[in-house]
Amino acid sequence: MKRKAFGRSRFFQLYPLSLQEIASDFLSVQQLLPTLLVFGSYPQVFFSEAEQEKRLLLEHIRNAIISRFEPLQLRDDQGRLWENFCISERMKKLSCSNTFSSFYFWRTYDQQEIDLIEENSSRLDAFEFKWGSKPVMAPKGFARHYPDAKFQTIMPENVYDFLMT
Repeated sequence: MKRKAFGRSRFFQLYPLSLQEIASDFLSVQQLLPTLLVFGSYPQVFFSEAEQEKRLLLEHIRNAIISRFEPLQLRDDQGRLWENFCISERMKKLSCSNTFSSFYFWRTYDQQEIDLIEENSSRLDAFEFKWGSKPVMAPKGFARHYPDAKFQTIMPENVYDFLMT
């Protein structure tokens, strides 16, 4: 028995949505699952801060698709994997403990950035994730504009405290 081709035109006859609507629906559903995390840039307050955009954490999905499972010490994406792991585990931990926070990243036009900003009703916490063992300082622009924010570098040595407190 010959199967009929299910081409693009047939798909859009069955689902009369634009590609943007389909992608948006897909991302909305995927955010409910722990496989794909989407968060936006911190609401722009100062001129030097970059425009609103979305950030996807899907390094693990990418690696599964391309069958990239080498040992960590042989990989060139250790930092990205570390960042993805820390952010996804932190979001899961806060969700399980019913701690409600908004999640953002922060970036300026001159490439200063913070990997994760947690905002809740009482405070603003900023985190930079480093696979190495050398902590970094908060970007000058962030420290100047948000002096009350708590900044912390998350490394393998202190990740347990980050995920458990």
